[in-house]
Amino acid sequence: MKVTAKLTSIIVATMCAVILAGAVVRWRHDRAAFEDDMARDHMALGRYAAGSVAQALIARGPRGAAARVERMNERNPEIRIRWLPPGAPPPAPGRRDGRFYSYTALPPESPELGTIEVSESLDRERANMRADLKQALALALAMAGVAAVLSSLVGYRLLGRPLALLARKARQVGVGAGAGAGQLGPPVVVAHADELGELAREMNLMCDRLAEANARAGAESEARAAALEALRQSDRLATVGKLAAGLAHELGTPLNVVAARAAMIAALEAEPDQLASYGRIIQAQAERMNRILRQLMDFARGGAAPIGARAGRSGAEIDLGDLSRRVGALLAPLAAQRQISIQVGNALQRPVAARGDAAQVEQALTNLVVNAIQASPAGGEVTVEARLTRAAPPSDDGGAERTYARVDVSDRGAGIPSEHGPRIFEPFFTTKDVGEGTGLGLSVAYGIARDHGGWIAVDSVPGQGSCFSLFLAVAPG
Repeated sequence: MKVTAKLTSIIVATMCAVILAGAVVRWRHDRAAFEDDMARDHMALGRYAAGSVAQALIARGPRGAAARVERMNERNPEIRIRWLPPGAPPPAPGRRDGRFYSYTALPPESPELGTIEVSESLDRERANMRADLKQALALALAMAGVAAVLSSLVGYRLLGRPLALLARKARQVGVGAGAGAGQLGPPVVVAHADELGELAREMNLMCDRLAEANARAGAESEARAAALEALRQSDRLATVGKLAAGLAHELGTPLNVVAARAAMIAALEAEPDQLASYGRIIQAQAERMNRILRQLMDFARGGAAPIGARAGRSGAEIDLGDLSRRVGALLAPLAAQRQISIQVGNALQRPVAARGDAAQVEQALTNLVVNAIQASPAGGEVTVEARLTRAAPPSDDGGAERTYARVDVSDRGAGIPSEHGPRIFEPFFTTKDVGEGTGLGLSVAYGIARDHGGWIAVDSVPGQGSCFSLFLAVAPG
């Protein structure tokens, strides 16, 4: 119910209650006055009747007294007089059986004692009461109608219309407010110098402040996003630098093959039937070098989608098995330089589909594998395995257990000391030698995992190795 309707109902109900209460008070007062008047009349009539009956008893005996009472009753049918002989005490005076009763004793000089009963019908009083009640109800209805009309008009002007404007403004501000897309203008105009006017001014001031805060938040969000992307790009380029030495070795073999075959062709040492074979060898080695360089450039730019990624309803659908093999191939030269092998597996032997940005997920997985390579001793092995698993989010996030896409990156290194465990994802925290790490790899990887609705779990035993598990939201379907 609207405020105006509530106020109207309250005013009308109050007026009706006051009018009816006044009618009840007046009726009680009139009833008491009526009883007083009736009692006085009965007292006078009772004294007269008692004296008349006493005279009839003296003159003609009981029969004469009874005849006298009958004649008195014939004069006024509404009033009934009875002579009650002595014996049982008379009833109490007052209202009874729709009549008002009063009693007067015969005078002492009467030859026979007794009591004169005078009773009168209350029909006239009831008729007057019904008339007063009808009048009170009519007045109450008339006053209620007038009050309803006036309060509706005044209430709409003073309350209904200003509150409707404020409610509409509140709805406009509330739509999309969580995303900063609420309609904060134009200002609401309530031309009242009261609490509603003050509320309108405060709401307009709040909208102005929200608009300023949204503008600042938008600028800060853009700056934060730019800084985060720059940080990720810096980490990506740092990883490219780590791969440079290994790639130089990886490119050396095909370059030597190309140079040897080209020298033989230039010195005319190749037989005519060998030229086609040498050409195919040179072409194959050139394609191999081009593939290696393209992988490195794609990773450095961060814009190329890996094999297995296709457009999805939210971000991209990524086959983590193909992505793991791509990362393994990219980091194989770095691992070989350290005499470490990378084993890539797929526990399901079928696509493990995650949802998100393919280039960012590739960077996170690359950081984890590089970290595992650097933690492994010479001759060690790093395993990368994709799977689907049931898991519950960390306690900080909360949520029910459900299915996640997961990639485990394991090494057989020295493990993580217990005192370093709580800090491994902090930016710029590192225990590696100078030139080995910037302290950003794990931090960037964890940020990417959180952006994709997942997290990174660590299981490490000092002296036996570590396993970093990258959890990501699964692709729909």
